[in-house]
Amino acid sequence: MSEENQPKIRFKGFDDPWEQRKLGDVTEGISGNDGRTNLPILTISAGHGWMDQKSRFSQVIAGKELKNYTLLKRGQLSYNHGNSKLAKFGAVFELHAYNEALVPKVYHSFKVNNLSSGTFIDYLFSSKIPDQELRKLVTSGARMDGLLNISKNAFFGIKLNFPVKDEQEKIGSLLSLADNLIAANQSKLEQLKKLKKLLMQKIFSQEWRFKGFNDPWEQRKLGDVVDKVTRKNKNLQSKLPLTISAQFGLVDQRSFFSKQVASKNMKNYFLVRKGEFAYNKSYSNDYPWGTIKRLDLYSEGALSTLYIVFKPLKVVSDFLVAYYDSSFWYKEVSAKATEGARNHGLLNISPQDFFDTKLIIPRSNFEQGKIGNLLKHTNKVIAANQRRLDQLKKVKKYLMQNMFV
Repeated sequence: MSEENQPKIRFKGFDDPWEQRKLGDVTEGISGNDGRTNLPILTISAGHGWMDQKSRFSQVIAGKELKNYTLLKRGQLSYNHGNSKLAKFGAVFELHAYNEALVPKVYHSFKVNNLSSGTFIDYLFSSKIPDQELRKLVTSGARMDGLLNISKNAFFGIKLNFPVKDEQEKIGSLLSLADNLIAANQSKLEQLKKLKKLLMQKIFSQEWRFKGFNDPWEQRKLGDVVDKVTRKNKNLQSKLPLTISAQFGLVDQRSFFSKQVASKNMKNYFLVRKGEFAYNKSYSNDYPWGTIKRLDLYSEGALSTLYIVFKPLKVVSDFLVAYYDSSFWYKEVSAKATEGARNHGLLNISPQDFFDTKLIIPRSNFEQGKIGNLLKHTNKVIAANQRRLDQLKKVKKYLMQNMFV
């Protein structure tokens, strides 16, 4: 059996080579509308597909042009030949979420005939394989309005490879299933993150307590419940350069950055051991007062002295992990960092000021442990769901790379 014009992955029972056809041979262009203006008014986002114009632009931008918009029905498609970072040669999407909608006239809208499947064509364009053909049509770049100079006739004249319709439908169904699983897992992951945020808000505000614990929490200076760590890596005991990842904690910077950014000679770096914490004073949009994480993945590692390192002394370690995963420590640190950030992006807070920050913690180590265990378990569930989502995305990517010609 010849492998020419055949994908690497086939459904059982389909062996014939795919046939090259013009897009216009398997589709039919559509335009115009029936005068109704009370239908959803949509636009195409390369990253999100069909979107309501009001959601996309905070207003309906159709204006007087609405009367010229195209009436698109469920299962029909449009090609937005706008240039963007995600879709250099434009994007094609099938209409799924609405029975009918009005879409810009400037889009090249079309429906399939009995030789093709709209869902297959949607995923075929998502694979970027048609970009090879579309690239040939772009001779003058994008116009001032951001649209590529690709006419309807030229678009419908591009040549693509198609299997028989039954196989198209099977491919479309499989990839739709993958997308549905990804969307469901993404939704579940977002709900779990919201649950974690609610738990931290309610627990650290003491609005929610474990049964049997009624004593008010006490205020303690951080320096009274932890020990500062200044141990140096002077004998090069560790050759593992560490950095802080907000998602993964203290990690090997060679894996995180795909290179070592630490000095080759790490003798003057801190030697950090498993179970010890480090404060990275670098700020970002999501972490305005830096990040505090515990070393969990390695027995020890070397860390720049720009970090502040400490170990628990009179506080349960898992509670401290949960506390610094919340935002309840921000107020104290922000009060100490009175002079703002330095030029190199580090908050201007000294080790002494940092250890003078105050925590509100349960008097009982047992309650601290229960809180730490609850949020540790929540993090494990979130991490497991993130891994599942990542795996599903990899599966879809593999299918997209191997199911088309």
